[in-house]
Amino acid sequence: MRTKSHTNPIAIGNILKMVVIAVIAGLVALSYVWMKHQMHALGNHQKQMERRLDDLRLRNRVAATHIAELTSTASLQRQLAQGRLDLIQIQDQRIVRLEHTGDLPEIPDPASEMLPVVNHVAGY
Repeated sequence: MRTKSHTNPIAIGNILKMVVIAVIAGLVALSYVWMKHQMHALGNHQKQMERRLDDLRLRNRVAATHIAELTSTASLQRQLAQGRLDLIQIQDQRIVRLEHTGDLPEIPDPASEMLPVVNHVAGY
């Protein structure tokens, strides 16, 4: 009499398929979490950069105002009176004087292709 042995065959193919699907699903979930973390980190970095940009713009406006105050005529005269500026008188030989001769060249039509150039040197 023959006895039939009952064997439980292990379906390696099915197990392997499930393991591969589980690994892929795990990788997809891990990638999703990593991308969300990156988005959050980059969002925080962008906020910091925008705050820094606003701060630099404010500092730039303050510096421009300060420069305008220091270069104003009243401020320069006050500094000159206090002796903090060393200014010298401009020498006459360094000054170029332009004389008006009265005879100005005719202004051509702007639509013309060529415009004349006139160079007159005073005193020569």
